[in-house]
Amino acid sequence: MSKNFVTKLALSGLLALFLVAGMSVFSGAAFAAPPDPQPLPATGNCYRDNIFYGAVPPGGQNSPVLVFVHGYSGLAIDWWLRMPPYFDNDSYERAYNAGYRTAFVNLNVDPAAANCAVARTPAKSVIYNGYVLGQQLAAITQYYGVAKVDLVAHSKGGIDSQSAILWFGGAARVRNVFTLSTPHQGSLLADLLWSPQGAALGWLLGRRDDGTWSIRTGPMQLYRSIADVSTVDDSIHYYSAAGTEWRNGGTALGLTGAWLEAQPTGGINDGAVTVNSTYLPYATVLFQQPWNHLQMYMGRNSFPYILAVLQGNAANTSPDGQSPAAPANQRSLFLPSLGKGYRPAMPAPVNPLMLSSIVHGGSLQAPLHEEIPVEPQVRSVRFSLYTVGAGLDAAMV
Repeated sequence: MSKNFVTKLALSGLLALFLVAGMSVFSGAAFAAPPDPQPLPATGNCYRDNIFYGAVPPGGQNSPVLVFVHGYSGLAIDWWLRMPPYFDNDSYERAYNAGYRTAFVNLNVDPAAANCAVARTPAKSVIYNGYVLGQQLAAITQYYGVAKVDLVAHSKGGIDSQSAILWFGGAARVRNVFTLSTPHQGSLLADLLWSPQGAALGWLLGRRDDGTWSIRTGPMQLYRSIADVSTVDDSIHYYSAAGTEWRNGGTALGLTGAWLEAQPTGGINDGAVTVNSTYLPYATVLFQQPWNHLQMYMGRNSFPYILAVLQGNAANTSPDGQSPAAPANQRSLFLPSLGKGYRPAMPAPVNPLMLSSIVHGGSLQAPLHEEIPVEPQVRSVRFSLYTVGAGLDAAMV
């Protein structure tokens, strides 16, 4: 192959890669069997005023407490919002029926916001949200009169939770952390959003913000180098769960899932987070199931696994916060692209997109000719084109 070899693409239409790290919720009233969780009377402290307490189940005045932490662009209501067929999360109802007291938090709090209102975006960083959650955990344990709670966290909320534990007082107040599709090793979609061509795609996600900036693979490898050697949380049990299916997630998760699967550092994913990225060296694998990123935190899916651990019916748990060595078949399943080793050797922080991918996006005025250079040592190239419309003709020349 010549050094001057250039692949030319004649494209017409609209190029769009829909990045999904959170969820969109349709407006309307929520409904569930128990009364909806409610905040306490306003105090003017926006951290405390963004805690929603679930109803106490019959006979559950002294029952354990579960705290539910939303993911990127999420809100507390996501855990109890029931609007089938658009969105139907029964996590709160299942926790209530199992006899647990509950609390649900809004992160991304702006203390200066009118009436302490919280929006889905822009999202805050994993450190800021860790601080917010640390304040909220202190309030929740005080309100319920308990020493410790168990955390159930979706996506980025799992990293926010670990930040609260390590640096903002959460270690003394947390017993178990269940992370559902959490990108512990960083998000390739966040890398894409913040790549040089990512600005053209940003409007589809909502915006670039501190939340996506903080979960890029580079910053997360720095985060892991600090968090994973800390002994502050050695008494806490971590559990990690991953989804392996994106084809059932509709157009958005289908586009992002296909893109993630095609990346050299991607592979099996739930449409937003790869299985490899959910790896945490001291976490017990809670489950892997063919669910997409939103299905991962629906109560009917994840809560039976969580309940089994809480009730002592789950196998392969460790009492000291350190995960036992996984059997060889589980290792190869959990880290399909890393061979036989259970703990991958992490390279220096890099942006994998800069090493292996060229991403172009935006509105294309037909006809358009795009030139993409290919290095002479490359043995194979894969081109993917994602559009929002069917009226498109593309050719390689």
